[in-house]
Amino acid sequence: MTRTRASWGRAAVVALVLLVAVTGCGPRPSTSSGSIPASTPASTPTSTSATTPEPVGSPFPAAAKINTFLTGLAQRGQLSGTVLLARDGYRFVRAYGLADRATGAPNTAGTMFRIGSVTKQFTAMAVLLLQQQHRLDVTDRVCSYLDDCPPSWASITIGQLLTHSSGIPDYLNELGLGWPPLAATPAELVAEFRDAPLNFAPGTRMRYSNSGYALLGYLIERLTADTYAHFLQHHIFDPLAMRHTGFDTTEVRPGHAVGYYANGQPPTPYPMSAAYSAGALYSTAADMQRWDDALQHNTLLPPAAMQQMFAVHIPCPPPASPGGCLLPTDLGYGYGWFVAHEPQGTLEHHVGHIDGYFSFNGIYPASHLHIIVLSNSETTDTLTIARTLAAIVHRG
Repeated sequence: MTRTRASWGRAAVVALVLLVAVTGCGPRPSTSSGSIPASTPASTPTSTSATTPEPVGSPFPAAAKINTFLTGLAQRGQLSGTVLLARDGYRFVRAYGLADRATGAPNTAGTMFRIGSVTKQFTAMAVLLLQQQHRLDVTDRVCSYLDDCPPSWASITIGQLLTHSSGIPDYLNELGLGWPPLAATPAELVAEFRDAPLNFAPGTRMRYSNSGYALLGYLIERLTADTYAHFLQHHIFDPLAMRHTGFDTTEVRPGHAVGYYANGQPPTPYPMSAAYSAGALYSTAADMQRWDDALQHNTLLPPAAMQQMFAVHIPCPPPASPGGCLLPTDLGYGYGWFVAHEPQGTLEHHVGHIDGYFSFNGIYPASHLHIIVLSNSETTDTLTIARTLAAIVHRG
């Protein structure tokens, strides 16, 4: 397939990453204490819906404060989506805003959202599952599994792909694709960046790159003779009963939220194969909680392997470096997760951004707090909302 390398341009860039200094790549970094500005975008409906309260008899601590905060955001047009908090058997779930502004259908607790770069958590798990099966090792050289491997990739390891330290430029945000992106096979995606010069010597620093995770998906398929989507379904989603999670399609399907830019317009539909293993999944808040529970309880992997996922393998680059960390409290990157030292303790987190959608999945392991924010509006600052919720919960 021939593709142009013109700039993606406009607000319609497929922004799957969460970088500090790359235009159009995830939410803008927040260095504030978590306050939300009071302005209301004129193009954003301010109607709200609140559905699916926590189970009777198990009110989530500070539920009233949490709902007051979130309802205020929704009324100001700064929240559209589903929010879930879980801690020690207690759960708070609320949905706000509209899933489809054309029909007036509200978001609900069961609405499915595109999760963008939160997909990388699942790609990393797939790699670690293959390592557990002795089919690869994260210290292996990538070229051991590729035909006609570029000479510049000779020293790159699988672990460096997982930690954004391979030096391979980001095919979405550095090299660029034509708009709208075309459907592509994994091999065609890899061809977009295989001959691009490296940004730095592999392993010497971190620079966030969707290319590394696209290449990981390609390696998963080569090793298993299976599709990336089916491998995740069989080895992760089915075992965890994540029945509303999967590889998304071009058109928004029934039960899925329609995404909206900040100006209120929905994105032009484009094939999710362009996002692939870097950001093509969808999910619900409840399914994401199942995922977080499985991680905390070592359901899919033994503790030693799980420790690999959440260890800081590469520190954050200097502030304002391209492709660096998102939070001022971030220590570095694990396998599919940022690790931060927040006032409330260690935070394992990731943010996702794909046209019209923002998402956040975060775990405070010491206090067993999970925070999930899935949004179908780019006016929703999921990261700042999540940090504010953590402060509310920990204050009690």
